[in-house]
Amino acid sequence: MVMLAAGDVTTRLWTTVRDTLSSLPTTILDLPVPLAAAVSEDNRFHLRAQRLAIFTRQGTAEARLAEICGANVRIFNAVVIPERGDGTPLLLAEFMFTGGKTRVGFVDVQDLGLAPPVRACLKADLKALSPRRSAKPPPAWAIEFSLGAWSYLTQHDEADDEECVELQSSYLDCWLNAVQRDYGQARRRRGKDLAAHFKQVHLTHWPGKTFLERFFGVAWTQRFMCEFLYA
Repeated sequence: MVMLAAGDVTTRLWTTVRDTLSSLPTTILDLPVPLAAAVSEDNRFHLRAQRLAIFTRQGTAEARLAEICGANVRIFNAVVIPERGDGTPLLLAEFMFTGGKTRVGFVDVQDLGLAPPVRACLKADLKALSPRRSAKPPPAWAIEFSLGAWSYLTQHDEADDEECVELQSSYLDCWLNAVQRDYGQARRRRGKDLAAHFKQVHLTHWPGKTFLERFFGVAWTQRFMCEFLYA
């Protein structure tokens, strides 16, 4: 079994997201699949996963956090998706580390039907960030709902662990500010259809699928994505 140290980068990324979300009213939800049990059969890896219902001023959202660690690989995924078309911003954080180096990283706060005042304030906060941009841009499907402030790292960008944690934290701060403001009776746009589209696109194109299929099999990966990460 892979043992995780407190200083492991994915453990720090997990803790940062979890602490931020815990500053809001939350409820821990049951996992739809016994994910940890499924992976525990392979002692080369450690997995932890969590679902949380998040209650914000703009409505409800559901967070899915996953950390997969092996001897030479660390993966962290966090997605906060607005539920039932509620006007909460979408939060995305995805990192993969191999051989102690950043292989890929993507962080963004996106708009799946935000009310105009929410969108305007969030866009202003994001504009103050200093995004990290690889020479090669992310695929178009990944930034379809972006407000233009995404950060994207590849193995050529030499981002160390501390930079990745700080980068994610800056986006978390923007997301938290957006959901804690009082915008009055601002009316949101049609977020429900956009959220469904976002999930379907990521189920189709998410690049981590190939890696998971290699180690955990097609059937388990399909359930992980369809019943948990992008359910």
